[in-house]
Amino acid sequence: IQHALCGAAAQITAAVSMCPADTIKTRIQFDGLYHTNPKYKNFALAFITIAKTEGPRAFTRGLGARLLYITPAAGISFLCYEEMVKHFSKFKYESKTYVSDIFFGAILPFTGMTFARVFGTAVRTPFDVVKQRLQVDGTFKERRYKNSIQAFVNIWKTEGPMTLFGTIHVALMRDAPFLLFYYSSYELAKNMQSKLMSGRDKLTIGNHLLSGAFAGMISTTLTIPMDVVKTRMQTQYAARQDEKRYKSVWDAWRSIWQNEGFKGFTRGLSARLLYVTPSAASVWGSYETYKKLYV
Repeated sequence: IQHALCGAAAQITAAVSMCPADTIKTRIQFDGLYHTNPKYKNFALAFITIAKTEGPRAFTRGLGARLLYITPAAGISFLCYEEMVKHFSKFKYESKTYVSDIFFGAILPFTGMTFARVFGTAVRTPFDVVKQRLQVDGTFKERRYKNSIQAFVNIWKTEGPMTLFGTIHVALMRDAPFLLFYYSSYELAKNMQSKLMSGRDKLTIGNHLLSGAFAGMISTTLTIPMDVVKTRMQTQYAARQDEKRYKSVWDAWRSIWQNEGFKGFTRGLSARLLYVTPSAASVWGSYETYKKLYV
């Protein structure tokens, strides 16, 4: 229970502090869907434009929906993380090379945990759709959604449940590799540092922050193409409900490549890095701190 509570508290801390960057990331990715000349050309311009035209509250739209699902999801994730590390640590042997650390300390434990998170992604997807709709709603002259509940009811009534649940497979295609890279990179970074410092008990909060930032940067960069596809497919009805732009994941990949090229698959990368990297550092730093205090 303590690990679950610490994980939930750490994720809430990061989500609240980094929600402006998450909003900007979604806006930039959505901007390329309907506009041949995107309004948000980079992170800085997007931040200034949103702040001037919509005010600071625009950066927190969708936060309520996000907190509803990340609180239990984060608790379960960190509980699984601790159990997997505890279980597989029995099989780890001493070695003077990094090969054993990579396999026994990173890949093996978190392959199992990635599968455990599949169910969490399925539950989270409707909340994610609502969150992103609220985030992009400010790009239109007339806003349709006042809050998360009203947005959920409106989408359910006007577009049907498939809009909320129909992109679960797309979310899984991003989340499964992201989680594998995320937790494996974190453990790998910790193992590397503990070797240099002669033991994990010597690791400080700075080491955990560095490991978290490294994990966030690696997992974000490697999964940004699928993140763009996921955002596009979950927000494509926001402007035109009578037009389904992408018929499938393959159709989305093909369309983005033909119309925007490789650059289209990297839209929002800087914003996502600015969001996920410090967020991951904050999550792991907070988690390890809470763990020391309360576990």
